[in-house]
Amino acid sequence: MPVETGLSFRSTTNDMALVVGALEVIEIDPARMDRRLAAQPEAFTSLEPYGLTSAMAILPHFVAADEPLRNAVRDAGVNSLDFPRYEFFYPWDYAMGQANHMVANHSFLFDLKRNAHSRFAAGLDLEPSQRDRFNQTLRAEFLYLTRFHSFLTGMAPEEVHRVFDTTLAMAPWNDSLRARIYAQYAYIASTRHDPRERARLERKASSLYP
Repeated sequence: MPVETGLSFRSTTNDMALVVGALEVIEIDPARMDRRLAAQPEAFTSLEPYGLTSAMAILPHFVAADEPLRNAVRDAGVNSLDFPRYEFFYPWDYAMGQANHMVANHSFLFDLKRNAHSRFAAGLDLEPSQRDRFNQTLRAEFLYLTRFHSFLTGMAPEEVHRVFDTTLAMAPWNDSLRARIYAQYAYIASTRHDPRERARLERKASSLYP
Protein backbone atom coordinates (compact mmCIF):
# COMPACT_ATOMS: atom_id res chain seq x y z
CA MET A 1 0.00 0.00 0.00
CA PRO A 2 1.59 3.32 -1.02
CA VAL A 3 0.85 6.18 1.36
CA GLU A 4 1.92 9.77 1.70
CA THR A 5 5.31 10.64 3.11
CA GLY A 6 4.21 11.18 6.70
CA LEU A 7 2.80 8.49 8.99
CA SER A 8 1.84 8.52 12.63
CA PHE A 9 1.66 5.41 14.75
CA ARG A 10 0.42 5.43 18.29
CA SER A 11 2.62 3.65 20.80
CA THR A 12 1.49 0.78 22.99
CA THR A 13 1.97 2.89 26.10
CA ASN A 14 -1.11 4.93 25.14
CA ASP A 15 0.60 8.26 25.79
CA MET A 16 2.96 8.84 22.87
CA ALA A 17 3.01 8.88 19.10
CA LEU A 18 5.76 8.01 16.64
CA VAL A 19 5.99 9.98 13.41
CA VAL A 20 7.71 8.35 10.44
CA GLY A 21 8.80 10.56 7.55
CA ALA A 22 10.49 9.97 4.19
CA LEU A 23 11.32 11.83 1.01
CA GLU A 24 9.52 9.21 -1.05
CA VAL A 25 6.31 7.22 -0.81
CA ILE A 26 6.28 4.72 2.05
CA GLU A 27 5.03 1.28 1.02
CA ILE A 28 3.12 -0.69 3.65
CA ASP A 29 3.08 -4.38 2.78
CA PRO A 30 1.54 -6.53 5.57
CA ALA A 31 2.80 -9.80 4.04
CA ARG A 32 6.35 -8.45 3.85
CA MET A 33 6.11 -7.26 7.46
CA ASP A 34 5.17 -10.76 8.60
CA ARG A 35 7.97 -12.32 6.55
CA ARG A 36 10.56 -9.98 8.09
CA LEU A 37 9.28 -10.64 11.61
CA ALA A 38 9.44 -14.41 11.01
CA ALA A 39 12.81 -14.38 9.23
CA GLN A 40 14.67 -12.30 11.84
CA PRO A 41 12.90 -12.86 15.17
CA GLU A 42 16.05 -12.04 17.14
CA ALA A 43 16.04 -8.52 15.68
CA PHE A 44 12.56 -7.84 17.06
CA THR A 45 12.72 -9.41 20.52
CA SER A 46 12.44 -5.97 22.13
CA LEU A 47 8.97 -5.64 20.59
CA GLU A 48 7.62 -8.88 22.06
CA PRO A 49 6.71 -7.47 25.51
CA TYR A 50 4.46 -4.99 23.71
CA GLY A 51 2.80 -7.67 21.59
CA LEU A 52 4.14 -6.24 18.34
CA THR A 53 4.66 -9.69 16.86
CA SER A 54 2.77 -9.51 13.55
CA ALA A 55 1.41 -7.06 10.99
CA MET A 56 -2.05 -7.70 12.42
CA ALA A 57 -0.82 -6.40 15.78
CA ILE A 58 1.21 -3.46 14.44
CA LEU A 59 -1.08 -1.96 11.79
CA PRO A 60 -3.99 -1.10 14.13
CA HIS A 61 -1.63 1.40 15.78
CA PHE A 62 -1.68 3.51 12.61
CA VAL A 63 -3.13 6.93 13.35
CA ALA A 64 -3.02 9.07 10.19
CA ALA A 65 -1.00 9.90 7.11
CA ASP A 66 0.22 13.13 5.55
CA GLU A 67 -2.81 15.32 4.86
CA PRO A 68 -4.76 14.65 8.09
CA LEU A 69 -1.58 15.15 10.11
CA ARG A 70 -0.78 18.44 8.43
CA ASN A 71 -4.31 19.70 9.00
CA ALA A 72 -4.28 18.62 12.65
CA VAL A 73 -1.04 20.45 13.51
CA ARG A 74 -1.37 23.39 11.15
CA ASP A 75 -1.51 25.92 13.98
CA ALA A 76 0.66 24.01 16.45
CA GLY A 77 3.82 25.46 17.93
CA VAL A 78 7.24 24.23 16.85
CA ASN A 79 9.23 22.09 19.27
CA SER A 80 12.56 23.88 19.80
CA LEU A 81 15.27 24.26 22.42
CA ASP A 82 13.92 27.70 23.32
CA PHE A 83 10.28 26.52 23.50
CA PRO A 84 10.33 22.76 24.18
CA ARG A 85 7.15 20.74 24.06
CA TYR A 86 6.58 17.27 25.50
CA GLU A 87 4.05 15.32 23.41
CA PHE A 88 1.42 18.01 22.82
CA PHE A 89 2.02 20.28 25.81
CA TYR A 90 4.91 22.18 27.40
CA PRO A 91 6.84 20.10 29.98
CA TRP A 92 5.86 22.39 32.83
CA ASP A 93 2.18 21.90 32.01
CA TYR A 94 2.51 18.37 33.40
CA ALA A 95 3.27 19.70 36.87
CA MET A 96 -0.49 20.11 37.26
CA GLY A 97 -3.37 18.32 35.63
CA GLN A 98 -1.40 15.44 34.15
CA ALA A 99 -4.48 13.21 33.98
CA ASN A 100 -6.36 15.85 31.97
CA HIS A 101 -3.47 16.12 29.52
CA MET A 102 -3.40 12.35 29.08
CA VAL A 103 -7.10 12.39 28.24
CA ALA A 104 -6.60 15.29 25.81
CA ASN A 105 -3.70 13.47 24.11
CA HIS A 106 -5.78 10.32 23.82
CA SER A 107 -8.76 12.18 22.36
CA PHE A 108 -6.60 14.06 19.86
CA LEU A 109 -4.99 10.90 18.52
CA PHE A 110 -8.24 8.94 18.56
CA ASP A 111 -10.01 11.59 16.49
CA LEU A 112 -7.18 11.53 13.95
CA LYS A 113 -7.37 7.76 13.82
CA ARG A 114 -11.13 7.68 13.28
CA ASN A 115 -10.89 10.13 10.40
CA ALA A 116 -8.02 8.36 8.63
CA HIS A 117 -8.45 4.65 9.18
CA SER A 118 -11.09 3.80 6.57
CA ARG A 119 -8.83 5.05 3.78
CA PHE A 120 -5.81 3.34 5.32
CA ALA A 121 -7.59 0.00 5.71
CA ALA A 122 -9.06 0.10 2.21
CA GLY A 123 -5.60 0.55 0.70
CA LEU A 124 -3.99 -2.47 2.36
CA ASP A 125 -3.28 -5.45 0.11
CA LEU A 126 -4.94 -8.30 2.03
CA GLU A 127 -6.47 -11.63 1.09
CA PRO A 128 -10.25 -11.84 1.77
CA SER A 129 -9.75 -13.93 4.91
CA GLN A 130 -7.01 -11.60 6.11
CA ARG A 131 -9.22 -8.59 5.47
CA ASP A 132 -12.04 -10.09 7.52
CA ARG A 133 -9.62 -10.65 10.40
CA PHE A 134 -8.09 -7.21 10.02
CA ASN A 135 -11.52 -5.54 10.06
CA GLN A 136 -12.39 -7.48 13.21
CA THR A 137 -9.05 -6.45 14.71
CA LEU A 138 -9.85 -2.81 13.96
CA ARG A 139 -13.29 -3.08 15.55
CA ALA A 140 -11.66 -4.44 18.69
CA GLU A 141 -9.00 -1.70 18.56
CA PHE A 142 -11.55 1.10 18.33
CA LEU A 143 -13.64 -0.44 21.09
CA TYR A 144 -10.51 -0.70 23.23
CA LEU A 145 -9.63 2.96 22.64
CA THR A 146 -13.18 4.04 23.49
CA ARG A 147 -13.09 2.06 26.69
CA PHE A 148 -9.57 3.23 27.51
CA HIS A 149 -10.92 6.79 27.42
CA SER A 150 -13.47 5.72 30.02
CA PHE A 151 -10.68 4.09 32.02
CA LEU A 152 -8.72 7.36 32.00
CA THR A 153 -11.74 9.37 33.07
CA GLY A 154 -12.70 7.19 36.02
CA MET A 155 -14.31 3.91 34.96
CA ALA A 156 -15.62 2.04 37.98
CA PRO A 157 -12.99 -0.54 39.07
CA GLU A 158 -15.51 -3.38 38.98
CA GLU A 159 -16.17 -2.61 35.32
CA VAL A 160 -12.56 -2.66 34.13
CA HIS A 161 -12.03 -6.40 33.87
CA ARG A 162 -15.46 -7.04 32.39
CA VAL A 163 -15.19 -4.51 29.56
CA PHE A 164 -11.60 -5.27 28.63
CA ASP A 165 -12.08 -9.04 28.79
CA THR A 166 -14.91 -8.72 26.25
CA THR A 167 -12.77 -6.41 24.10
CA LEU A 168 -9.90 -8.91 23.95
CA ALA A 169 -12.36 -11.70 23.13
CA MET A 170 -13.16 -9.86 19.88
CA ALA A 171 -9.58 -10.25 18.61
CA PRO A 172 -7.68 -12.74 20.80
CA TRP A 173 -4.98 -13.09 18.12
CA ASN A 174 -3.90 -9.45 18.61
CA ASP A 175 -0.90 -9.76 20.92
CA SER A 176 -0.59 -5.97 21.16
CA LEU A 177 -4.14 -5.63 22.47
CA ARG A 178 -3.44 -8.38 25.00
CA ALA A 179 -0.22 -6.66 26.15
CA ARG A 180 -1.93 -3.32 26.69
CA ILE A 181 -4.81 -4.84 28.64
CA TYR A 182 -2.32 -6.83 30.71
CA ALA A 183 -0.47 -3.59 31.53
CA GLN A 184 -3.72 -2.03 32.77
CA TYR A 185 -4.60 -5.05 34.89
CA ALA A 186 -1.09 -5.15 36.37
CA TYR A 187 -1.29 -1.44 37.16
CA ILE A 188 -4.63 -1.89 38.92
CA ALA A 189 -3.11 -4.70 40.99
CA SER A 190 -0.13 -2.54 41.95
CA THR A 191 -2.41 0.13 43.44
CA ARG A 192 -3.97 -2.22 45.99
CA HIS A 193 -2.63 -2.02 49.54
CA ASP A 194 -4.22 -5.26 50.73
CA PRO A 195 -1.68 -7.97 49.79
CA ARG A 196 -4.40 -10.58 49.27
CA GLU A 197 -6.34 -8.31 46.95
CA ARG A 198 -3.16 -7.35 45.13
CA ALA A 199 -2.27 -11.03 44.68
CA ARG A 200 -5.77 -11.81 43.39
CA LEU A 201 -5.59 -9.03 40.80
CA GLU A 202 -2.06 -10.05 39.79
CA ARG A 203 -3.43 -13.53 39.07
CA LYS A 204 -6.15 -11.94 36.98
CA ALA A 205 -3.51 -10.10 34.92
CA SER A 206 -1.43 -13.24 34.53
CA SER A 207 -4.49 -15.17 33.32
CA LEU A 208 -4.24 -13.25 30.03
CA TYR A 209 -1.15 -15.38 29.30
CA PRO A 210 -2.26 -18.95 30.11
